[in-house]
Amino acid sequence: MKPSNKKILSAVATVFTILILLFAVGIMIFTIISVRTVGKHQAEIFGHRAFIVLSDSMKDTFKAGDMIVVKVEDDLENLPEGTVITFRSADPDSYGEIVTHKIRQKIEVNGKTAYVTYGTTTGVDDATPVLAENIIGIYRFRLAGAGYFFRFLKTPWGYVVIVLVPFLLLIGVNFVRFLQAYRQYKGEKEAKTRALEAAAEADRAETMRLRQELEALKARMNGTPSGTLGNTEDATGVDGKSTDEDGQSKK
Repeated sequence: MKPSNKKILSAVATVFTILILLFAVGIMIFTIISVRTVGKHQAEIFGHRAFIVLSDSMKDTFKAGDMIVVKVEDDLENLPEGTVITFRSADPDSYGEIVTHKIRQKIEVNGKTAYVTYGTTTGVDDATPVLAENIIGIYRFRLAGAGYFFRFLKTPWGYVVIVLVPFLLLIGVNFVRFLQAYRQYKGEKEAKTRALEAAAEADRAETMRLRQELEALKARMNGTPSGTLGNTEDATGVDGKSTDEDGQSKK
């Protein structure tokens, strides 16, 4: 594989790993927050609370399976008509349940501020007025279908699918990257070893060539005729002494 392709694949794998990690961490945080806040009466995040819609009594605004977010307000004594509020029901048939309905009008009950509420699906007023002190917050927005998701998160399978699977996938991706890195390291090491072996072989061949040349040179030197390289005599005679015509040596 070309180096450029390897770099591209490595970059893609890195981005994919980061995305999986961010997704897994985000889902884990989201799950912890949802389990600790959704449907809890006292838990809130930045002044907001979340609830899962269980019925279609407010079908024009939100539906069963949606998740709604309500804003906690301090001033609950002067809410205008048409405001959608979330409250703890005082109705004997649903006492203590969390209900989100629309305000019809403001009234007083035993000298306390209260509101007549109704579900927009039927338009029928709730039997028991809502005291201001029982209001949890004012409806802000909904997340369509998110209620099903959060309910699924609270199940064992939800934990496995949403939390465990991304982490296993992350581990798998990193394991593959480890194998790739190991193979690359092993390949580079083997290539380096082969290069060293080739260099050593070249050195041995060069040494052998030099040895053969040296032996050839020695062979040529040993094959030279004797006397060719011996001592030369003086042209005047033995021991360098000159002689006269009758063979007597001059003194």
